[in-house]
Amino acid sequence: MKRWLKTVLLMHNSWLAMWLRQYLLPIVMLFPLTLWQ
Repeated sequence: MKRWLKTVLLMHNSWLAMWLRQYLLPIVMLFPLTLWQ
């Protein structure tokens, strides 16, 4: 049970990291530009 939970968490973390890299990074990079204008 514990090992299964650990693998699920690991999978979720990698998916989350992928999602953050794909969607949040461009927003974070573009946000200051929109503030300056």
